[in-house]
Amino acid sequence: MEKAIKQQTEIEPMTKLLKLVKPLISSEVLAQDQPDYECEKCKDSGRVYFKEEHFGRIYESQKPWVCVLERIRRKKLATVPPKFQNATIANLQVDITRHPKQAEFVPMVKQNPQGSYFLAGRFGTGKTHLMYALYHEAVMNDQRTVICTLNELLNEYKLYIQASMNNQEVTPPRLLAGNLRQKHTKYSIFLDDVDKVKPTEFVCQEVFDLVNAIYDYEHQIVLTTNFSLQKLVEHFDRVDEQYGGSIVRRLVENTRICEMF
Repeated sequence: MEKAIKQQTEIEPMTKLLKLVKPLISSEVLAQDQPDYECEKCKDSGRVYFKEEHFGRIYESQKPWVCVLERIRRKKLATVPPKFQNATIANLQVDITRHPKQAEFVPMVKQNPQGSYFLAGRFGTGKTHLMYALYHEAVMNDQRTVICTLNELLNEYKLYIQASMNNQEVTPPRLLAGNLRQKHTKYSIFLDDVDKVKPTEFVCQEVFDLVNAIYDYEHQIVLTTNFSLQKLVEHFDRVDEQYGGSIVRRLVENTRICEMF
């Protein structure tokens, strides 16, 4: 009897302690089981479900939710180098210390950010800053955008071809001429340092196919180069004279030429 009483005496405090601790444990476990959603409305799926009534019947359907666009914008803008994070159309200011022609070109860009531009000039004149301001505008307008150096894009082509030939897993390049030949699908394409590629037969053929598709289907193109128009023609002509004029003519046919030398 005394032993039973002693055991009961020892158990009661433990029981009281468990009653106090159990809710805390449950709430912690529950909190761990509940994922943290960036968007509670769509649970980060990018789509919401809703019900509609038609002729007395209830139909359930889904539609894209606005948060998915915001996530896409943030992802794209996260690739912008820190130096150009503040490069936006709203923030653009004329800086004639970089080049006097900025007084002409900056207002032009601000007035028509959906246009195409051939941004050429010596180092430090503000070409890349203008390009990123135009890129930011295209992203915020939810355009299909591609931004990279021309050399990066051509390297992706080479890796794509090599992987295909070796029966390896293939990662498609971020942009192919075939992507640009789809009606009703407009791209905004930003190519930095187009003069930095080493001309070869492969390079010239791929660049021609790309710019020809951009030209034929009227996509926005913004490019930067340290070469003048004539020098860029001569650059691609090093392989064959058929390329330089054909490539550059298509690049500048519908673009505003901004040369700052």
